[in-house]
Amino acid sequence: MIAGQNVLLVEGVDDKHVVEKLLYHANLHEHFNVRGKDGLPNIVKTFSLEVKASGLQRIGIIVDADLSIAERWNQVRGMLGRAGYSDVPQTPDPTGTVLEDPDLPVVGVWLMPNNIIEGMVEDFVACLVPSDDLLLPLAKAALERIHPADRPFPPQHFSKALIHTWRAWQAEPGVKMGAAIARRYLDPGAAVAATFLSWLTRMRATDFKTTHE
Repeated sequence: MIAGQNVLLVEGVDDKHVVEKLLYHANLHEHFNVRGKDGLPNIVKTFSLEVKASGLQRIGIIVDADLSIAERWNQVRGMLGRAGYSDVPQTPDPTGTVLEDPDLPVVGVWLMPNNIIEGMVEDFVACLVPSDDLLLPLAKAALERIHPADRPFPPQHFSKALIHTWRAWQAEPGVKMGAAIARRYLDPGAAVAATFLSWLTRMRATDFKTTHE
């Protein structure tokens, strides 16, 4: 299968690296072309054009839930509706949403970290840290010792600060999140990663029924 027939749209570089390393782990890297779009607004702006690309069979959208999973899902639902998709569910599938339309590519949606709670890719990555890891609890304790009023980052970015602190304490300080998966600092077999990869496998296996090029 040609990767260009199956496209995954992600928000940024970190997301792209994480997704690509998980695809390699699951031997799915030849089936998907991962494209970083430099933010959700660019995904929303270009999505209707993306689905019309010649030869496209499946398109996945991987975005952060951020502060409100309901608000993010409504934003994604509106985007899908404007692109011509009907019967989009009121809430995301906890195992990853996959939709079929007879005249459009199969579409899949994953809201980071797990389609259930608010958060971002860093929250997803935190779930890949092995349970016996000693550094993540120490990094969390170090951040919590900083009074909230003295933290230069907003509260919703605590998980981002946590993972980047944890990265700074690895054998290769500052190792990128995707590389941390390749080096097994992070566990690609963790439960949330298994669910994520099952969603991609399900999307890849879904019949392609579009009648238009």
